[in-house]
Amino acid sequence: MARFRDWDYLGKNVQSGLTEGQFINSAGCLICAGPPFLAPVTTGTDEPLTTGDVVYPVGLISQWQIGQNLAVVPVPEAGSYRRYTITGPADGSFSFGRTLYHGPNLLKALYAYYRADLERALGGHPIEPLIDNDAALIQRNPKNKILDAPGFENFYSNLCSDLFTQPVGILLYIQDINRESYGAVYLEQLQIANHGIGSGPGNLVVAENANCVFARARPVQLANPVPLMSRLGDNGVITTAGTMCGDVQYISATTGTNR
Repeated sequence: MARFRDWDYLGKNVQSGLTEGQFINSAGCLICAGPPFLAPVTTGTDEPLTTGDVVYPVGLISQWQIGQNLAVVPVPEAGSYRRYTITGPADGSFSFGRTLYHGPNLLKALYAYYRADLERALGGHPIEPLIDNDAALIQRNPKNKILDAPGFENFYSNLCSDLFTQPVGILLYIQDINRESYGAVYLEQLQIANHGIGSGPGNLVVAENANCVFARARPVQLANPVPLMSRLGDNGVITTAGTMCGDVQYISATTGTNR
């Protein structure tokens, strides 16, 4: 149905022209941790670096949610019942739960890009990054020095550590059931507000959860996006545009450096 006047609830779908089965489920949603800002990465070499070089995929996530609230203030007008509205900055929240398993726990995975070298952190606590390449090195904070240890080995549990005063970022990359790219967003300047870990009667696993706040949900331009609606070609054959993107490295880091 393309127009309001064509509505027929007995004979037509309201949203028609979709490719059957090309839906999106949780398996097609990849969450990665990275630096506070996502910007084009260059190292002065001919080899291009992509978003996939500076983010760390976080596995075993069982649930996640992104929310945004825009500050809206109604301004009534004396002499009428009409009103105006004034908008302010948007507040973002991100929450997710994860199963605890051998390897980096949730807090360490979120700070995968962060490094505190022993030389620079003399008198502090060294932090070994999970992402250790030239692209991630450019994005790191050059003044990092952690005095209160967040934890040891793979288990970070001390939210009082000054490590967690440093912001990070979250990349959400979405594919449909046909493994074609749908969209991506980067949550900038993300801070952990609270973290919990526990189990209970009837639970077979130990789970972690965290609630976070972020400053901005910056859209990420995909190299080969696929529209939600299928396209009807001139020959009457329904086709889909775009190319399959099976890896996050196909995301083009064109988010800019505006902070």
